[in-house]
Amino acid sequence: MKSVRNIIFSCVAFLFMSAPFTRVYAIETIVSASNNSCYKEVFRKKTGNTTWVVSTCERTGQSWNASDNETFWVRFDDGRTGTKEMHIVQPDADGISNINYSLVAPLTLVVDLQSERGGTAFFIHPVSGKRTMASQKFDYRSDDETGLSVKQNGDVVYATTKLDNVEFSIDSAGNLHARRKNEIDADRNAPPTECEKNEKTKDGTKNSYKITLGKSSEGIFSIVYSGSSISGLEGGAYFCDLKIFKSDKNVKFSKSGNSTIVTFGDDRKSIITVDEINRGFTTTFDNIDQSFYCGAGAQIPVKMIATSNNKCLVQF
Repeated sequence: MKSVRNIIFSCVAFLFMSAPFTRVYAIETIVSASNNSCYKEVFRKKTGNTTWVVSTCERTGQSWNASDNETFWVRFDDGRTGTKEMHIVQPDADGISNINYSLVAPLTLVVDLQSERGGTAFFIHPVSGKRTMASQKFDYRSDDETGLSVKQNGDVVYATTKLDNVEFSIDSAGNLHARRKNEIDADRNAPPTECEKNEKTKDGTKNSYKITLGKSSEGIFSIVYSGSSISGLEGGAYFCDLKIFKSDKNVKFSKSGNSTIVTFGDDRKSIITVDEINRGFTTTFDNIDQSFYCGAGAQIPVKMIATSNNKCLVQF
């Protein structure tokens, strides 16, 4: 029968079997590394009131798949909030050639297990209000010329190699959230779905115009326009509100090339045309009942143009 410790090893190791980056959960019930002669301290770093300590223990033939494991006991001591501990297990199936420990920020530790063609890195961060820590496991690819480069800017950690790129964002509690390069690039390169412009006239009136497109893989399914004109004088605030959804009654969405044409109203004579070109879009409003959608001092423009460099132009 397996011992309690071997059962715990088996449960933790199971977390690492598939995804390229995996959330690692701390276990609070394991006996401290200081009480086990297997563990040897390999890293200690003090920064201000905090101290990081990593101890390792190589266990052979005692894991869920009877292969060699690399096990780590990570301890974070904070003079103000106390001690947090974390125990992780990494199956050594591919062979580890080197292990590197580094702090990219006072509260972010990286344990980098390097192999010939890449490796596995653990990004560890204390979680506020708990005795545990959050971690993400990142399996990365590399070659003989380059390894893993890690840097942190504010609450984002950037981990890159010649062949890989991932971002870890740190939320207010200290948890880590990961995104691969293709997800990052998709967000950065996606055409805009909003156009917003704010301006102030010579007499001090503040005007704002904003249009938002709802989009899916099948195209545009909603158009929402909001605008305002605020003079600062009593009774000098006027607003526009126009919301069109594909599911609405008396609304028709049609597609022609890169253009989406929306007709609406009781007689469907009001028309909004969205032309998607040059990684931006132009929205043209035609025959819109301004008095129905806007207060007396506000109006819907004739055109709103969202450019590829995130500028918004408004034409009346």
